Amino acid sequence: MPAPEFLDTNVLVYTYDPGDVRKRHIAQDLVRRAVAGDPVLDALGPIGRRT
Repeated sequence: MPAPEFLDTNVLVYTYDPGDVRKRHIAQDLVRRAVAGDPVLDALGPIGRRT
């Protein structure tokens, strides 16, 4: 039985974070994809890394 899909609350917080534009854009994209029904895997990986 597959695990249910979810977004971590941190992703939702980053969606409105005015302090980090890069994280905000990534989070907004992840939320859009999740709402559209696209699979979102390893959601925290791209947001949590600093480049």
